[in-house]
Amino acid sequence: MSTDQRVEKQVVVGLIVDPGISRSLASKVVSELPGALSGAAGEHIAWDVHMVTRKLTMDAGGRIPIEQYAGQWLAKEDHPSRTAPCCTTSRP
Repeated sequence: MSTDQRVEKQVVVGLIVDPGISRSLASKVVSELPGALSGAAGEHIAWDVHMVTRKLTMDAGGRIPIEQYAGQWLAKEDHPSRTAPCCTTSRP
């Protein structure tokens, strides 16, 4: 970002990853995500990416309850209001 551009907002991305392959893949890209997101969304946004590894289990319907996991992560951390949790898993 050039010195004449200024950050208008900050977005925190919480990447919640399953152990194993998902964690290995996420570890390789987590440092590149802020730059990639800035390139796609514009450099006026500062992206702060955090990776958390935890076993992601499916509910009775065969879905990963990402909202529940995200809520738990948000409750444990102090994040700005613009926070976007997401999840990766090797499961379909």
